[in-house]
Amino acid sequence: LYFGTGPGGTVAVASLKTPLARIGIQHPQPVPPGKLVSLGDARPKILFDGSLTRPEKINVTEEEASTRLRELLVASLESDVPTNLALAFSGGLDSTLVAQAAKENDQKPELITVGTKEDHEIKHAHEVSRHLGLDLTTRIMSRTEVLDSIGEVARIVESSDPTVVGVSIPLFFASKVAQTMGMDCLLAGQLSDELFAGYGRFDELAKKEDPKLVGDEVWRSFLAASVNDFEPGDKLATSHRLDLRCPFAFLPLVEYALQLPASLKVRVIGSKVVRKYILRRTASRWKLPATVVERPKKAVQYSTGVQKILLKEAKRRRLSLSGLLESLI
Repeated sequence: LYFGTGPGGTVAVASLKTPLARIGIQHPQPVPPGKLVSLGDARPKILFDGSLTRPEKINVTEEEASTRLRELLVASLESDVPTNLALAFSGGLDSTLVAQAAKENDQKPELITVGTKEDHEIKHAHEVSRHLGLDLTTRIMSRTEVLDSIGEVARIVESSDPTVVGVSIPLFFASKVAQTMGMDCLLAGQLSDELFAGYGRFDELAKKEDPKLVGDEVWRSFLAASVNDFEPGDKLATSHRLDLRCPFAFLPLVEYALQLPASLKVRVIGSKVVRKYILRRTASRWKLPATVVERPKKAVQYSTGVQKILLKEAKRRRLSLSGLLESLI
């Protein structure tokens, strides 16, 4: 949600920045996460601040942690969830855990996988969907469709940042499929990587064997998630008349995850760094396939083939990726 003061002192709010710019508000500000704001005065006033503070770590066994995470994932889908559910699904760790949690609630989300003809991940997604006993819809994106979508995606997410646009393109197509199917809600696995040390940058931190370094980076990643993940995703879903739900952002789960020690999030085993360790143990105890439990993290723009298309086109035009996006927006 954005707000700003226009000509004549008029205060306006909107879910996108663009409508505010149209009425003369040049620099709309986002409502800070976790805050209740009064906009009646010349300057916004914070009426309530529910922002999370960084908690102390707890002593917990691996078994206790995986059991509790399983309970919280299921609880995240127990109330106020529309019956017409779709899930942006890759067959990876996060989306498969969400699918399994939905099944535990006797929900049957329609799984939606997007990719290109060269995307080997689609076969894997089909195999996992069969294991789950859930229907899967596949959307193959052509090179032309990916390139033609850039302008609309950038307009919706209100960004020309190559990473933001690249990540958003697969969700854009998944949202279109969900809307066509008549869905009300789109589930996604967002926030898992931030809470459970899923990014590649955690590898070097883990090797330094300093839990504080890992904990600090988890906290920084978590704080940045609102802008990096939720704003683009919510805009894409809203533009397709969908409610975006992210079970890993369920507040009790977030609060619990932030208390878990670094050793349960990223672990060095021999010469290998295992990220999202406790989620993998949770998936294993849920008897999910080994291909899911052991699957390495791969950013969605790479796993779907979108990044390959963008880089090839940029090279063909002798442009940087940023230059390509600017030429297509």
